[in-house]
Amino acid sequence: MSDEKRSMLALDPPIPTYEETIASRAPSDVGEHAETSQLLGDRRSGTRGYRQPTVESERSSLESSFLEDFASSRGSGDGLEPEIEQMGILDPGEEEHGNDRSRRRPGRLRQNISKRISSITMSLSSISLPDSWKVNPFKKCFPRFSIPEVPCFSAGLIPVYRFLGVVVVLIVVYTLLATDAISMNGPGNPANGLISFDPEVVKQYVKDTLDKDKISHYLEYLTSFDHVAGTRGDLVLAKWVEKEFRSFGLESVELIEYFAYVNYPKPGGRKVAIIDPPWEAVLEEPKTEGKENTLVFHSHSKSGSATGPLIYANYGSREDFFELEKKGIDLKGAIVLVRNGGTQPDRSLKVKAAQDKGAAGCILFSDPKTEGWDLPGDAVQRGGVGLSNWLVGDVLTPGYAAEEDSVRIKKEDSPGLLQIPSLPLSWNDAQHLLKSLKGHGKKVEGSWEAGNNFNEEIWTGAMDSSPKVQLDNLQNEEEKQPVFNVLGLIKGYDDYKKRITIGNHRDAWCFGASDPNSGTAIMLEVARIFGQMVEVGWKPSRSIIFASWDAKEYNLIGSTEYVEDNIESLRLHGMAYVNLDTAIAGTKFSASGSPLLQTALMNSLEMVDDPQTSEPLRKLWGDKFLPGLGSGGDWVAWQNYAGVSSIDLGFTGGGFPHHSCYDSYDWMKTRGDPDFNYHKAMAQVLAMLILELADTPQLPFNMTNYAVALDRYTQDLEGFIDKKAKASPSQDSHVDLSKLREAIATAHSRLYEFDTKHEPWMDQMGTVMGGLDNYGTIHRNSRNARMSNFEEHLLDLDDGGGLPGRPWFKHVVFSPQAWGGAEPGYFPGIRDAVDKGHWKLAQEQVETIAKRINRASWKLLN
Repeated sequence: MSDEKRSMLALDPPIPTYEETIASRAPSDVGEHAETSQLLGDRRSGTRGYRQPTVESERSSLESSFLEDFASSRGSGDGLEPEIEQMGILDPGEEEHGNDRSRRRPGRLRQNISKRISSITMSLSSISLPDSWKVNPFKKCFPRFSIPEVPCFSAGLIPVYRFLGVVVVLIVVYTLLATDAISMNGPGNPANGLISFDPEVVKQYVKDTLDKDKISHYLEYLTSFDHVAGTRGDLVLAKWVEKEFRSFGLESVELIEYFAYVNYPKPGGRKVAIIDPPWEAVLEEPKTEGKENTLVFHSHSKSGSATGPLIYANYGSREDFFELEKKGIDLKGAIVLVRNGGTQPDRSLKVKAAQDKGAAGCILFSDPKTEGWDLPGDAVQRGGVGLSNWLVGDVLTPGYAAEEDSVRIKKEDSPGLLQIPSLPLSWNDAQHLLKSLKGHGKKVEGSWEAGNNFNEEIWTGAMDSSPKVQLDNLQNEEEKQPVFNVLGLIKGYDDYKKRITIGNHRDAWCFGASDPNSGTAIMLEVARIFGQMVEVGWKPSRSIIFASWDAKEYNLIGSTEYVEDNIESLRLHGMAYVNLDTAIAGTKFSASGSPLLQTALMNSLEMVDDPQTSEPLRKLWGDKFLPGLGSGGDWVAWQNYAGVSSIDLGFTGGGFPHHSCYDSYDWMKTRGDPDFNYHKAMAQVLAMLILELADTPQLPFNMTNYAVALDRYTQDLEGFIDKKAKASPSQDSHVDLSKLREAIATAHSRLYEFDTKHEPWMDQMGTVMGGLDNYGTIHRNSRNARMSNFEEHLLDLDDGGGLPGRPWFKHVVFSPQAWGGAEPGYFPGIRDAVDKGHWKLAQEQVETIAKRINRASWKLLN
């Protein structure tokens, strides 16, 4: 790594190994769970542009997991690390060969019993005793007492042990069959080589086995050093996640490399200062927990310097800038000071609004008044200012994967980049700037006031009298910085081409306990449990992919590049995407997503209790509808570009040190979720949702829910249009929504017919995947495919298609509004046109959307 890239780290401290991190805990915290797999994988030729990490360690084991006991019993020739296969498009030859187990072949009873015993024997060989059985209480009390060892494996006794082993296996097989714990039908048919597990038993096992202590241990290591995208710490974690996925027994694990445009601060290149009287901002956060912090900056910010009069613009929304204009405050050449959050939560749109008014630079600060908790005055909220409502992913390769040799557009031509410099600032530094404006411009009150105990008057500033501020933001800009996604696969046994993807980004602005590592730690624990089940013979019907994305904080690069790289396959075979990210930031369960996923979510919440009230989360959810997705998360490419129904999960409501180095493991242990009960609850929700989506005979999609949601979205759209029409009345300020309403009414009828239609093959189907003949299987899979492809038909994929002015976004219902915040903007093509006063274009968009909805509902039935 070059010295310039290292400059973003204050020192470049040594990165601890996983066991070094765990060893730093008190023995009572660790218990008997010593981790067992190596920290880093083998060196890879694909990690170009880095000084290869050399952190390796040997680890001993007392851990009880099906996987680790199973792996330790195998020789090196058994292939502990499965062969990597392409995650985007499975090789047809491999699919055919790998799916032999799902073919139904006639066989004799003797062959069936032999295969059943063989399958169970292999499964039993992988089972380890619970930790409580492994720990010998007698030995703890009398550590010096020992029992003489018997030479069990003397040659003369081997036949006896073999005979006894066969007797034990036969007894177990008889017991399992007699109690119907294992079915001889369906996917458990010996001819298929699979054991059939009762779905309810599987769910209960997963719920009971998820370990909050392991989640805590994962989070402790994930937060033990900083890992901004593209840095050494980020690569170390990528290799560690890859190794963990392999140790869990995921069948195919791959580290995928892309080359994207990113930026890092130059040494001494950042400054915020008042010229006269001289004053300079601290900029950096203090060390937390003795660790070195990352430097304070905005990803994708314009590299450069600017000097101008200071102007305060509240939250930096377009409405706030309009208020300044009404007060006679000019902004051309100004350095604008705005608060994070508020009426314009998207920080990139704050900078763009300032840029559009002629400002020379923009400073964003964290206000304790709006952060939702007692934010330290020296905390700084870093963040990205790439224009993710215009373009996501690598800003130089729009619409195609950022390979090393991909054609790149010029930075000046990218719709995802701003043209004025910006920097984040702490409340302590911002107070000094606000005080310096007293007596300049207009005094402001009410919603423009900042701070909880800030007793100073707040003024807007004025171009002719405000103090001049120097803003320096000199950046190293890397057009082809390697970033790494890590994906692990559990291949389904039946409709295996269809995929459920669970994803969370790995990169963080500093240590990232809540955002994003609470989600990553939960995902790792769920992947571990699912890997255990695979080891003992369980298989989902549809394939499950666990994904650790890189560079989310740089305009969603990792997830977007993967989607663009595999777009045709995902549009055809992607059934759902589940996103975690900031999984734990409060105690109130929240979710947003496609209406198609509401039923699956409600079924999952029914099985998980709230840690505080012990009430089922489903009861606490009540009768609320699932709100739609906004912008800013790794679901964007899946939902808005690929048309894969997506959902985002989390516990929210408490406020947390967003994008600050205060978002640490210590904060989580003392403030966020000290007992990790909410982490476990979220892991249970995620696991139940995966089983709902990947292992039920029919996808739990209620299509009528989508039609009902479209009705709500239309009512919301009408209110938006009326408000805009009243604000700018004219003869043209009208949009006729009758065609949209007709299309939705027709869709409602068709979707209801689809949901209620009973077909003969359904009578054959039970609660597990088996029981269908070839005819029934084909029809069931066709029905599932039509449901999962419904949203693909809502994409505008015509030549020149996509949203007007923002062609990357294809979904006509769910893409973000151009000037929207994090909230969803339903029917964005209509909203954008109305927002600009382009009423004719808005009417054209009504007709385009109506056609798409008509086509999607027709395709569902035909």
